[in-house]
Amino acid sequence: MEAQQLTLQDLRLYSLQQEPQKVAVGMEGFIYRISENHVAKIPHDRNVDEWLRNDESAIESIVNEYKIARELFDGGVCVPKPEGVFNIHMGLEPPVLLERGRDYPGFVMEYIPGESLEGYMGRDYGLRVAMYDEELEKAEELGFLTIDAEDCNGIWSPVKGKVYICDFGEWRRKEDVH
Repeated sequence: MEAQQLTLQDLRLYSLQQEPQKVAVGMEGFIYRISENHVAKIPHDRNVDEWLRNDESAIESIVNEYKIARELFDGGVCVPKPEGVFNIHMGLEPPVLLERGRDYPGFVMEYIPGESLEGYMGRDYGLRVAMYDEELEKAEELGFLTIDAEDCNGIWSPVKGKVYICDFGEWRRKEDVH
């Protein structure tokens, strides 16, 4: 029997308390700061660069990324704490291309204050990359293929003194790849 696909109505509602602020752009989605302590990844269409998606395949993709993040977090890999996949209702004034009053699936996770390793220019850059590589090794030991692991998917947080992996949209379990 085939599993039933999730719809936006199946997801818990996350009511925004502030206007979302776009903080990052990725191949699969935009990252919005949605509260003091949380960000949400909302899928976008690769073919229409600025168009957000709320279709069933977008939900499936974001749920898969949440599950990977949860397993990594529980396995001791340094990733933002995953909070869940929510129906994010844009009730406040939304950013460009988000429609007021419309719902979008969002993978909600802890906000990590810091900067991308890609843009980090500190003298200790090599040490930060080594920290990132250690986290990738932990993920591989848990059985993941770190397919799109690049500096742009790492965040150096001087506040926390850690490097976090922040994007797993293309990752797969080794046993799932044939």
